[in-house]
Order: sequence, then structure tokens, then C-alpha cells
Amino acid sequence: MGRRRFKYFEPSVLPPGYTKPGSISAFDFTAREKKKEDLDDTVAKAKKRRLETSNFTASDNDHFIGVNTTSAAVTITLPKASAVHDGQFFIVKDEGGNAGTNAVTITTSDNKLIDGNSSIKLESDYAAINLYYNGSGWFVY
Repeated sequence: MGRRRFKYFEPSVLPPGYTKPGSISAFDFTAREKKKEDLDDTVAKAKKRRLETSNFTASDNDHFIGVNTTSAAVTITLPKASAVHDGQFFIVKDEGGNAGTNAVTITTSDNKLIDGNSSIKLESDYAAINLYYNGSGWFVY
């Protein structure tokens, strides 16, 4: 008996998108592009950055909140629960690098709690914090 070579057999019913090994197929990018557009819309909303040097109230359109602490302490008031959606989140960063001297205080405007506290302070230079709203309160993650 001689050596046998493996012969490739195609199944009689091919699954969608199946291509024979070694062949080049024209891939349909339509569904992939649709998902990419949806992601681009979401990411575009998440890329909004705000830089503040004095006390202010965040809006539901904010996402990245930079705080310049070089000359004074800053208090950020989170928006009312009625103004944000479940899953809304903020990233707060001491961009001034002086929170050890000029702390960043984060409070709520409608007596909602942040991890069970009425407020949170960033007291380390260049500190950052991530917050999200779950429909009933604010949490640190």
C-alpha cells in the first residue's frame, strides 16, 4: 500500500459566510460598518471634556471633567438624578496637580449619596475618580 494523501471534501450544505480553504471571499462589511457607526456615536458623546477652575455644576453632557487646582479649591456638584440616565458616568481629574493643597470636592444636588457619603474629596495631587449613576445613587468605580 502506498501513501494516501488527504483529499478535501466540501460539505453538501455550506454555512453562511463559508469559504473554501485557500479561496478569497468578498466579505460584506455592511453590518460591521453599522456597528462601527453606532460605536462612533457613543464614543463621540463620551469624549466631551470640560476644564474648570472654580465651583460648578456638571451637566448630563459632561464626561471627562478636568479641574485646575493651581489657585483655589473647587467644588463640583453632580446633576440632579432627574437630569441623568441610569449608567451616566463622569471621570474627574485634578489636572492642576495641586489637590493636596486645593482639594476637589464632589457633591450631589439632590441629596443622593456617593458610595453612602454626602460628598467625596480628592486630596492628592493629580488624583482622579470615576463615578456612575445607577438610577438611585452615585457610585465610585
